[in-house]
Amino acid sequence: MSAVPVKAADELNQKKVYFYGFVYGSGATLCGALEDKQITKEYAQYFLPSLVESLLKDPRNKGYTPSINKAYENIKKADVCKGVYQ
Repeated sequence: MSAVPVKAADELNQKKVYFYGFVYGSGATLCGALEDKQITKEYAQYFLPSLVESLLKDPRNKGYTPSINKAYENIKKADVCKGVYQ
């Protein structure tokens, strides 16, 4: 048994987790900034979808599309973002 496939699989999983956290965390940060009146709702509604679209268009991120989409859908439903992205 070779360690290379395990290492490759582990790296792929780490990148999936990274992209999930990046998108979800970005959305949560925007919602927190909105709650603290540091940004407008319109800005949050513009920025996060634009970020997600940019990530999905990048061919280097092709294998991470499910993680990006799942994070985007989950943050839109999160309590902290209630009413922001709906």
